[in-house]
Amino acid sequence: MKTIYAFLFFVPLVLFSSCSKEPDQLVSSTPQSYQKAIFIDPAHGSDDNNGREITSPVKTLFKASAYCASGDTLFMKGGIYQAFKDEIIKTPTEFGYIFIRPYPGESVILDGTGGVYTNTDAILTIKSSTYIDIAGFEIRNNTNGRGLNILSETKYCNFIKIRNCSIHDVGSSAIYMGSSNTSIENCEIYNSSLTNKNRALGDNGHWDAAIQSYFKYSAAPFYNAEYTWDSGIISGNNIHDNWGEGINITRSSNFRIANNKIYNCYNAAAMIDNSRDGFIFNNFIYSTGDEFNRISSTGYNRPMQGFLFTNQKNNFTASPMTENMIVYNNLLLRTSTAFEWRYDATNPIPANSYYNMKIIFNTCYNTIGYDLFALDVNYFSGRYITTTNEFRNNIFYKPVYSSVNRNYFTASGDYSQYWTITNNCFVSGDIPSYIATVNIAGNPSFVNPASQTPEGFKISDASICKRTGVVIPAVAQDYFMNIRSSTPSIGFFELLQ
Repeated sequence: MKTIYAFLFFVPLVLFSSCSKEPDQLVSSTPQSYQKAIFIDPAHGSDDNNGREITSPVKTLFKASAYCASGDTLFMKGGIYQAFKDEIIKTPTEFGYIFIRPYPGESVILDGTGGVYTNTDAILTIKSSTYIDIAGFEIRNNTNGRGLNILSETKYCNFIKIRNCSIHDVGSSAIYMGSSNTSIENCEIYNSSLTNKNRALGDNGHWDAAIQSYFKYSAAPFYNAEYTWDSGIISGNNIHDNWGEGINITRSSNFRIANNKIYNCYNAAAMIDNSRDGFIFNNFIYSTGDEFNRISSTGYNRPMQGFLFTNQKNNFTASPMTENMIVYNNLLLRTSTAFEWRYDATNPIPANSYYNMKIIFNTCYNTIGYDLFALDVNYFSGRYITTTNEFRNNIFYKPVYSSVNRNYFTASGDYSQYWTITNNCFVSGDIPSYIATVNIAGNPSFVNPASQTPEGFKISDASICKRTGVVIPAVAQDYFMNIRSSTPSIGFFELLQ
């Protein structure tokens, strides 16, 4: 087995995580002619200009990115730009971001209506670039392709920030990325993967996620790195009404999926494939109806899952295990299986396994389907043995399907052999006999579950979940950023008394 990293590295990151939004780069409300600004007007500019004067803007981001230097801000004139298709290619010679913003006080809409795109083309593309910070744009209406591409081609993309943008109504992914140190924060993403609208692609798995990372193996040598989205952040986003997963990351490490609201997506809120060292916390995940249900060939009709971990077969140089994952302080309402590790039978290698998984301090309510927490009962007999896994301090009910109470867990022997399952609240009772006795059963006494809001799923002072959890040093705060007690409560909320 490859070297396993200690779980202690989770602690400092948790302490510094928050829901706060990072402010945009401060710029003058009335930018004038100066060396640190370049002006862009797609309607009336000319790429024969250098863009340094507000009265002589360039026409394209492509030309502006060729002119700019580290620390520059590229201001785009407000307007709705139809049939828009542009790209940014820039690698600054110094360590400093290039900021791309609408002109202060104006809104910019990059609209694909009337444009010609393949299914891999995007309205806006960042290509082979580093230190790019984009904020404040609306990108919409590419019914065949994508909203935003972040592509590593001649060089590897690195240090990319996408913030406070709205991306919607696209046929494929809203954001498709292959880069490291990339953050997507405080964006709204909806109506993506429209090629699968109303389950048009059937049950074959060929749809795209709203936010999709990718791994391109057979290209230039720089793709031989083991992971393609290292040290990435997806945080504070509103991701909804998508005909693919809300988030699908592949070949990723040292990532955070945090403080997002994900609802009404297809198949799963987040799918994590061939990845490791992940922090998944403080997310609010739910469905409001059956429109985005996945229907299998057998007729199994379910809303999206919560978090799906897998090791699918790909032409990678090596296949990493799913390992060192911590999933905590999440609220999941009306999903199907909340947590799953799925085995890919086409990938019979030892690394098609999992290790050091921590599922802790989560609250699940109104689960629809066959199981709440699913470990695949089929797996490669020669897999690396899984161990050091914990399922603790969670609140959950038996799932219901066709008006029948189903099972908390699948029939896998892993639960009893390789998991520590303690200090959970099995609300529906009937705790499996192979589970440790240090669990409780009964009503958690939520203050107002009918509200279907995070505030409604706080526990009351009379709750049996109050101060019945076990301390998890890696988790210092709850969903609401309250400090966890030395005798913590069970679930995503810490009752402060």
